[in-house]
Amino acid sequence: MKSKTILMLFCFFGFTVFSAVEITVPGTIVSDDQYFTVKDIWPEFPYDRTIAFIGKSGLTYTSEELAKTLYGLMKPYDIKYELEFVSKDIKILYSQYMFKEEQSGIDIKKDILEKMQKNYPEYVFSEHVITRPAVEKVISYEINSYGLLKDLLNVTFTAKMPDGKKTIGTLSVTVEKNVKVLVVLQDIKKNQQIKADLTCESTVNVLKYEFNMITKEDLENFAYTTLRDLKAGEPINNAFVKKIPDLKAGQTVEIVVDYGTVMVRATGRLMKDASYGEVVQIRNTDTGVLLEGLLAPGAKVLINMNGGD
Repeated sequence: MKSKTILMLFCFFGFTVFSAVEITVPGTIVSDDQYFTVKDIWPEFPYDRTIAFIGKSGLTYTSEELAKTLYGLMKPYDIKYELEFVSKDIKILYSQYMFKEEQSGIDIKKDILEKMQKNYPEYVFSEHVITRPAVEKVISYEINSYGLLKDLLNVTFTAKMPDGKKTIGTLSVTVEKNVKVLVVLQDIKKNQQIKADLTCESTVNVLKYEFNMITKEDLENFAYTTLRDLKAGEPINNAFVKKIPDLKAGQTVEIVVDYGTVMVRATGRLMKDASYGEVVQIRNTDTGVLLEGLLAPGAKVLINMNGGD
């Protein structure tokens, strides 16, 4: 709980009373030099009055002790002020003597990573973590937002620093989601067919890539050709290959309509390139009617009209 000490020095010039200046004293004060002064507490104070010399171990005051000290130093000045202490004990440190073990608070890198690992349990987090600005310990913090950009996890946060000030920062860490995928065993030129024996499985960080993976089953069931050169060891990205169709648009196919007890056959033409096993559209060459069915080996389009599978 915050302790609050109100000290007022009234100065009357005629009938004028100056309003009180509110001064918040943080739990930890970091000085840029070895002299703890009033300006370290109140930077706007017009006089740089020294309070104490700061050694390697720093200084510690209770709120009551510091209030009395300030009262004695500021009594000669015509100032009305109000002190508010964030904590009961105040630690004074010289910035050059600040060691990690002397800093109290939360290890923000460790704490945020623990939270993110719960959100992404399937990911492996790198040990190399960057915060901007560089932050190690904080009094408190809250996460504003987070998200992935390929294999980089970015977190924005608002933190209360040991000196009581608030800062907005970011934390970045690389992450991995290692999955077995198909990669090519050798360089493959553009427009060359990829066959299963030219590939093997390899574990890669799929977050580095934005693609739908081609599987060995895909290569066994369909024929693919490359849309660009592929390097040995490169994962097979669905965006870099295309299926080689079993039949091309305009080719003649046999239409087989199953009515259960009756099979009706007709001739049609494919509307688009297609592979066996795909649902295709064909146009009956006799009637001009557009139909839809399953493309089967033997250049047949099967249409089931009996309600069965």
